[in-house]
Formats: sequence, C-alpha cells, structure tokens
Amino acid sequence: MIIPASADLTAYRNSFFQVDITLQDNGGVLDITGWGALMQVRTAPGALGSPLLAIATSGVTPNGSTITFPNAASGMVRFVIQPADFADFPDNRSWQQPSAYAYDLLMIPPSTYPDVYLNGQFLLNEGVTRQ
Repeated sequence: MIIPASADLTAYRNSFFQVDITLQDNGGVLDITGWGALMQVRTAPGALGSPLLAIATSGVTPNGSTITFPNAASGMVRFVIQPADFADFPDNRSWQQPSAYAYDLLMIPPSTYPDVYLNGQFLLNEGVTRQ
C-alpha cells in the first residue's frame, strides 16, 4: 500500500491551470513509464455522483484538459485544465476566499493494482477578468 503525498492545488476559474509534480518512491524518482493516471475533483472526499472534474492520461476532455507524463522516467506528471472545465464547479459567492474541494491522483501501473499517490484540497478562486 502506498502512503499518498499531500499537496493542495490552487486554480483560478477564469484562467488556464497547469502544474507539474514529480512522484518519488523512498526518496528517489519513480519511473512511471507505461503507467496511466486518473484525477478527479469532488465536492468532498467520498462524495457520490459525477465528479466536478475528471482528467486522465487515457484521453482529453472536450475542452482539452488532460494528464500527461512529460518525463515519465523521472516521475513527472503534468495536469492541464482549461478554464471551460471549471464551468461545472459551484459559484463561490464569497470571492474573498477560494472554494475548497477534494482531489486525488490515482496512478495505474501496468502490472499491479492502481493506487492513490497524491491527494489534497483543490482550491478554486473566482478570478476577476473574463474573456
């Protein structure tokens, strides 16, 4: 069993979001060549129904959001989320604080069972400028 790392991610509803993370195993890089990945954002851990957002290495959302491995041998994972994919998130009426949701990253090795490698809060700020 993997003990997942914890990291909060902060995005803006009106802006493109991209972040790179590097997965490690016992202090060294984790080679994720040939692996898959799935990340979901929900209103709370264990929330039922459809996620607010689901991105994966197996495809791209209709708006172009996805997960890629720019350097799989070094454990690098990239999340790319387009602003249009924040449309299903509830509006935050308190613009002074970001809305807090839950996410996790399920990594799918080619020869063993999937496991959560990363989790935390997904913080969404409303932003001001609209295109």
